[in-house]
Amino acid sequence: MSYVRDLDVSANLVSAALGFNQELILVTTTADPLSSYAGADVSPGWASFPHSAAPHPYGADVRILADQTEQRIRVGELPISHPSFQTLPDGGLLAVGARASWKDGDAFHNAVLIDAAGDIGSTFCLGDGIAHTQVDSLGRIWVGYFDEGVFGNFGWGGPGPEPLGSSGLVCWSLDGRKLWSFEAPEGVGPIDDCYALNVTDHEAWACYYSDFPIVRVGDGWRIKAWAGGPSGAHAIAVTDGAVALVGGYRGLHDRLVLCVLGTDSSVASTSTWRLQLPGDQDLPLGTLVLARRQTVTAVVGGAWYRLDVADLSD
Repeated sequence: MSYVRDLDVSANLVSAALGFNQELILVTTTADPLSSYAGADVSPGWASFPHSAAPHPYGADVRILADQTEQRIRVGELPISHPSFQTLPDGGLLAVGARASWKDGDAFHNAVLIDAAGDIGSTFCLGDGIAHTQVDSLGRIWVGYFDEGVFGNFGWGGPGPEPLGSSGLVCWSLDGRKLWSFEAPEGVGPIDDCYALNVTDHEAWACYYSDFPIVRVGDGWRIKAWAGGPSGAHAIAVTDGAVALVGGYRGLHDRLVLCVLGTDSSVASTSTWRLQLPGDQDLPLGTLVLARRQTVTAVVGGAWYRLDVADLSD
């Protein structure tokens, strides 16, 4: 991986994500984590039950970074816990909390629209159990759900309605309307847990538990699937005729598997690499690794590193 720039993250890091132009979106706050963005109830046995709403609304600083430029947006009084952020085509932001309880006939609104000045606008619910949120250049919201969002928890699926994320992958409008939801094509199973998601201008790519197929959602919501992806990958990058799946289960946090896609419904070949920092340094355990379009990004010790997976397939 090659060095991009220093990040100077001195406050509490709320979240980091990549936008549709591969900009790095860093969100920080000076608020106490447990009383703001990381709210949770912890039992005596150390089981953690995350909050949907922030215990106390909090302010956040959003930095939108390209290679040489930086834009800052100050957001006040965010009401959601465990958020991720995306840039919008109009210059605003979307903030989405990972959890959304259903209680007493009401769904918690975990999606918050923010204008370019940092003012909070409309809110709506995108469902519980959100693992990934990516907005494309058309302003569509693609959401991948983990198992609780698929099968139900926090009131969804009983006594409340079917979970909004029961299909595992849903595309929403910016006013909270469901545009499309995933249906597994013949030959692959349904999504139990969406491990990896990558949204480009007009396509979405995903890899999911339990069989870890690679799926592409193209124009007109057409789905193509390839069996044979590696298990446990948590990020996916795409290039012509191939995808790179990053990460895995224990001991495989730095694994990158380049999968050449066959013309049928299977992976034609694979090659395995290790992500390393300049100077052949190992990627530290616990490194935040993200992917969007054809790039893999790592945030390590206040620095931004990047790899273009097209370079691996040359």
